[in-house]
Amino acid sequence: MIKEFKKSIGYICSSCSSIIIKDISLFDLGGNEKNVFRCTGGNTCSAVCFTISQKKDKYTISVDCPACGDQHLFNIRKATFWQSKFFVLDCPETGMGILFLGDREKIRNAIDTQEKNIMAMNDEYAICGELAM
Repeated sequence: MIKEFKKSIGYICSSCSSIIIKDISLFDLGGNEKNVFRCTGGNTCSAVCFTISQKKDKYTISVDCPACGDQHLFNIRKATFWQSKFFVLDCPETGMGILFLGDREKIRNAIDTQEKNIMAMNDEYAICGELAM
């Protein structure tokens, strides 16, 4: 059986908050060099959002976190990376999804749900803040 080594990857720019979803293939991550993924969201930001490097059977993903501002490192087996239908890498500080991998529609739905949850939390804290005054 031939496996398809193509995925969509979604991320949020830590500099300008643009949401980017792009398609990648096994060949995009080839070689020994560090693969740099920049912001491509309609403005002139072009900040580095994350990098992927490889060593033997693993990818090391370094993400500039849009949630807490830190840089997070994730080590993922290549088989998991390519064979999983969908997964999310979360900020260890906030629990917010910061990198989404899988089907483009699932990524879009996950990011939309996350945005709604953040807006609801903002509304809740704004109300609590008003009551506390």
